[in-house]
Amino acid sequence: MSGLTWLAQHLPGGPTGAQAAGVATAWLLLLAIPLSLLIAYRSTREVVGSRAVCAILALGWASAPPLLSGLDSGRVGPVVVHLLAPPIIVGVLLSLRPGHRGTSAAWLAALLTAVAAWFVPAMVLLGAVAGVVVALGARRWSRLRGVPLALLPLALLGPQVLTVVADPVLIFGGAGASAASVDSLAAWQALLLHPGGAVPLTLWWIAPAWILAFAAVVQRSAPTRSAQASGLLVTALVGAAAAVAASLGQLGRLPTGYAEAQLPLTPWPGTFLSVAGAALLIAAGLGATEVLSAIRSHSPRHAVLGALGVMLMAVAAAGSLGTMAWQGTQSIGGSLAIAQEPLPAIVAERAEGPDQLRILQLAPITASPDSAYTVDYRLQSAEPARWLSDRTWDLAQASAAGPEEHQVTADASHALAELVADVVDTDPATGADQTSLEGDLADLAVGFVQVDASADHPLVAQVDRVPSLVRVSSATDVALWRVLPDVAGSRVWVQAPDGAALGAVSSQGPHGRTRAEIPQFAPGEGQDAAADGSPMWLVVAQSRGWSEVAQV
Repeated sequence: MSGLTWLAQHLPGGPTGAQAAGVATAWLLLLAIPLSLLIAYRSTREVVGSRAVCAILALGWASAPPLLSGLDSGRVGPVVVHLLAPPIIVGVLLSLRPGHRGTSAAWLAALLTAVAAWFVPAMVLLGAVAGVVVALGARRWSRLRGVPLALLPLALLGPQVLTVVADPVLIFGGAGASAASVDSLAAWQALLLHPGGAVPLTLWWIAPAWILAFAAVVQRSAPTRSAQASGLLVTALVGAAAAVAASLGQLGRLPTGYAEAQLPLTPWPGTFLSVAGAALLIAAGLGATEVLSAIRSHSPRHAVLGALGVMLMAVAAAGSLGTMAWQGTQSIGGSLAIAQEPLPAIVAERAEGPDQLRILQLAPITASPDSAYTVDYRLQSAEPARWLSDRTWDLAQASAAGPEEHQVTADASHALAELVADVVDTDPATGADQTSLEGDLADLAVGFVQVDASADHPLVAQVDRVPSLVRVSSATDVALWRVLPDVAGSRVWVQAPDGAALGAVSSQGPHGRTRAEIPQFAPGEGQDAAADGSPMWLVVAQSRGWSEVAQV
């Protein structure tokens, strides 16, 4: 994504700063369907002669279920795999042929496999299998083409290979390449290239593709083409079987911090179905070419078979258009809406400012004011939600840390739980409790507290009793408090060795991104411990995982 982000930043009127990566991702997902159409058409032209057949194949590839499902759920990695699968399969097919063209095709397929592996590491397995197939199936010196196919993707991954070796579960990860679900994929769904969910009737256009692929295998007029179709058909069947196996195999259970916590994590079947679908469509294209040849034959029997083949192609084309229309009405028509600001206006101004303050949201689960209640809580900031998340990475970290350590470092951390307990249970008459509360508010950069309850709820009265909070608004079902300026901290600040805050440091980007000179404190200013030569600390109010990726 760094290359796409750089390109987006340097285009006229392109995004800048922290927004560039998000805009580049949106462009990739928005252009995925037309790109898949063009890439599939250009790739199939190398092995399928008819332009009309290639156009139908490209239309089918742009409406293939793995792509539409991946776009609907924002799976960037599988979408990239879907875009690159046709040229990779065609490159492997051409590398089996003699001549310099096969050598160029092998290197191109290896490079594209490496690009796909940057998004979904499991693609290195496809490169390894393709390398073995070329080494065994090609003739003489052409067998050496299997070396770049097998090794180049591994070499271009660089240090990431060592990371995958240390945690093998990461090979099935990637940006959106995993799924949290208890449902398995049925075999008939895999044959329809459907990764799961509701199956529209228009999706059955995949069935004619299987028939045309089988026709390419059994035809006798071109033995070489029949052998190619056989290999492609086997690849499609193996890919479909791998998708079913992926839905059955569990990599582990999602750790705390995800909405699907404790659900089993599996590789997303759509990634394997994209590879299977590319092989299937190319084999179907070879069968369609034979159908067109049969129509030109003077044999009445061949003419009838050719007419049936044309009908199958027409059904496939109509089904492709119907699938795209159905998916558009289901996803875009039902869920596309103007985004709402997640934070209140008064909170957003401070949350997006140099202090980057957070809001602590409290919600009593029991609504009755006369009964005991528990409190649900969430610490929210102006940063966008996690995107391009590789959930297998968190799974590997949780397995390495163990259940107890991970429980402490999860999003619902121990420090946040202590802060909520202080707000809910603090007695204002107790000075020790008040000091602890003020320290917790500053440590987590909390600038506002919100209670989602009616005004007569006891939690609202309790928060009103906290001296460090001042009520700023009170709607029908929401009450908002502001933390006093002398208590509210900042996302980044300078701290003395005794724990006292010496001064705030302004942030210019999300997650405490800062570029500034740390101020020098003179004797008598702030704490004496910082003026006598003792080292000062730069403190950032971020979770523990921040230190693993941040640079200071």
